[in-house]
Amino acid sequence: MALDRDMQILRTMVDLLESMDYSVSVRVLDASRFEVPQFRQRLILVALASRRAFEWPDESGYQVTLRTAIGDLPKVEGGWRLRDKTGVQRPTEDQEVISEEGAGGGPHGVSNQSLRPHHPSGPAG
Repeated sequence: MALDRDMQILRTMVDLLESMDYSVSVRVLDASRFEVPQFRQRLILVALASRRAFEWPDESGYQVTLRTAIGDLPKVEGGWRLRDKTGVQRPTEDQEVISEEGAGGGPHGVSNQSLRPHHPSGPAG
């Protein structure tokens, strides 16, 4: 939205919200700086009724990894499977690598005993 024709869509939304007596704050934030396990920028628009002020939160000093966020979850079976000549569904080569080395605890895998769930106050010790 922010890149569309000189932000025309975003500007239209802000103008409409402000005409309806909302206060509007817009920023592009790096999600990883707010304890989201992604390195992505996100456009955030906050609109508050009655033109109330909005205070943006401070960035977190703690970076959440995907492993920290979901690494303690059980291994998931499934996904797309190809049928071989006999009609039996078999995982693709990529799925075999994921199941052998992924959450199952292989060479690059995740051991359920070594992970602790993410806690908002910081890394678990």
